[in-house]
Amino acid sequence: MDVLIKEIMLMRKIIALVGVMALFASCGDDNGSLDIVFKATYDNNPLILFDDLDYGDNKIRITQSDFYISDITLTDEDGSAILLKDIDFVDFTNTNTDLGSAESGIRFSYSDIPEGTYDMRFSVGVPQDLNSQKPEDFSSSHVLNKQGYFWDAWDSFIFQKIQGKYDVDQSGNFDLGFIFHTGTDNLYRTLLLPQPIVITSDPTEVVLTLDHKNLFLDGNQLFDIEANPANHDPDNVGPIQMIADNLASSFLVQ
Repeated sequence: MDVLIKEIMLMRKIIALVGVMALFASCGDDNGSLDIVFKATYDNNPLILFDDLDYGDNKIRITQSDFYISDITLTDEDGSAILLKDIDFVDFTNTNTDLGSAESGIRFSYSDIPEGTYDMRFSVGVPQDLNSQKPEDFSSSHVLNKQGYFWDAWDSFIFQKIQGKYDVDQSGNFDLGFIFHTGTDNLYRTLLLPQPIVITSDPTEVVLTLDHKNLFLDGNQLFDIEANPANHDPDNVGPIQMIADNLASSFLVQ
């Protein structure tokens, strides 16, 4: 009889354990995932580095484009925020080498997000608490451990780099290089997606395109690259402030 009672008690424990496991499994069904895909374009076409691109009556070639994104955050209808990532790096320079990679874009994946409707925001640049540090303050695998993305003259990380060649005389020589690097806390920009994101048990994908031609808009006209092809002067922030502002307003949600 004692053996029978022990077996019954054991079976009850097993049944209870299975119930708890089922409960946890059902809770997991209330979570979803989000993929954010960044794509680079130029005049609404996939951007392929080193391709000849129309620039008014002239042409340019973009040879580098990359930037830091930070504070990728979802906020639900009650105002509760979920930080998906504190900082990451969008590197078109090493990906947009052909049409296939340009069309695929750069994908960041996040999981275990409670189902619901969210507003999404992120920033371009390095937030102030991280920007007060230096590359050597971070581990070798950290995205901020990039010596080429820190400028001592600014005492700041470089938030974004866009570089290329400009065909001054329409000869096809592309003999003028242009370099625009943004940085400093004043050029940190935050943007909010214009429409909410709905997270369900099915994977959710958001595609953000960045039209690089818009980065060079000075009002309603293209910026005069020939007159001001670089920002070597740490105090000359006019062109890079234009690019920082344009970057924050040039993302489109597909």
